[in-house]
Amino acid sequence: MRHALVVLLVACAACSPSSNDLAEIVANAKPGQSIEVEAGTYLGPIVIDKPLTLTAAGPVVIHVAEGQIGLEIRETKDVVVSGITILGGEVGFRVWRSDDVTLLGVESEGAQRHGILVENSHVVVRQCEVSGLTGSYPRGVEVRNSELHEESVVEGCTVRGPVHEGIVSRLSHVRFHDNLVYDAAESGIAITEMSAGSVTSSAVEGGSGIGILCGDMSMCDITSNRISGLEPGDERLSTLGNGVVVQYHSVATIEDLTTSGISGEAIVTSLGGTVESPGSAPQPDPEG
Repeated sequence: MRHALVVLLVACAACSPSSNDLAEIVANAKPGQSIEVEAGTYLGPIVIDKPLTLTAAGPVVIHVAEGQIGLEIRETKDVVVSGITILGGEVGFRVWRSDDVTLLGVESEGAQRHGILVENSHVVVRQCEVSGLTGSYPRGVEVRNSELHEESVVEGCTVRGPVHEGIVSRLSHVRFHDNLVYDAAESGIAITEMSAGSVTSSAVEGGSGIGILCGDMSMCDITSNRISGLEPGDERLSTLGNGVVVQYHSVATIEDLTTSGISGEAIVTSLGGTVESPGSAPQPDPEG
């Protein structure tokens, strides 16, 4: 049975990143407890390793040092985190070996490597924001190695570059819906490495390389998306500012794609990639 207890943290205006009350209260909370965090500034990292609800009652910013994970959910289930902002760190939010996790209205700013990293887990992420990534080859939201879990969802999120990959899956089941990615250098949104999933009602604006990628033996439904303002990336054919790229024996269904101001082609297949258009035969890569 989940506990109904609510803990209110009092964070005065004079609170500074040296205040570590939040980490202590989370560590000492009972499974199933709800914690309401009063507006203020706190010091991370925060670790959640039990069923728990963590909700911001006002603007809540958690500062973390370089190389740290701001808020980590690990080896648990039934966790909800809402309205929290992580500032700094190597990774803003990490979910590891967990199920039925919800991240709602969270923000990661200034992380080095990942804004949100999901590994071997089932997660629903809604209305997130990632910005100010600082490291080499950073990724906004990544879901990886989660093929044995239920479909993870990333919905209504905004990733502001520069970023290497905006929203990406690897070896996972995913649904990416109503997201916006700005200024990605490699790919805006990607379903790759034997993943299966969908990209719907989303937009990739600016940046270079690929707007939407379906790669490495993946299965993709790509519907009602908009891609604009892409410049060439490196010299590979697939990254020359193309809208959608289907490659390495992947299969994609593509409908209602809008492109403008891109330097490459709207749709490119390569290395055995196949596009299946509804009501028609598959369109294989001519290079096979």
